[in-house]
Amino acid sequence: MSTELDRLLAQVPAPAREPVRALAEEGLSQLPQDLHAAWIDGAFQLAARGLNASVLLAYLRRDAGTTVPFWRMAGLPAGVLEARAGAILSALGARATALGALTTPVESLPGAGSLPGTVIPSFGIALDGDRTAELRSADPPVVARVREGRTYLDLRTVDPGDDTTLTKAMAALPPSRP
Repeated sequence: MSTELDRLLAQVPAPAREPVRALAEEGLSQLPQDLHAAWIDGAFQLAARGLNASVLLAYLRRDAGTTVPFWRMAGLPAGVLEARAGAILSALGARATALGALTTPVESLPGAGSLPGTVIPSFGIALDGDRTAELRSADPPVVARVREGRTYLDLRTVDPGDDTTLTKAMAALPPSRP
């Protein structure tokens, strides 16, 4: 089986080869012999299809829930998102009132809508009016959605490291029109 493993490791980017080899061998050591080929083939099919080596390693290590951004963000409790929304509004100070900004519960659609009917409770910020064009013209652009005359920023879709950038984009918006 070592020859098969070596052949497939050749498809993995050089910096990841030894960690992938170690994890593959660890996984193999826990499986019956007749499942070895399937394990190797399945793991490396992911790599061959262009899955980033660090993502592959996260799945092999079984820590994708904390290291892969999608899973880390999908797993955040709504209360954490609510606290972030409050912190952003606090940072905006009086500007938040001028924008009609409020913290609000929202629903995230996982997988860009590829799981119809599935939502994840989330929290975000609502602004008066349709501010999407102004937010998209920010540097970097900010993506939001509009519902019932308000713009919604879902914090489940914003990496916590980008909260300052989001705050700056919101601070640059002109006040809401009455």
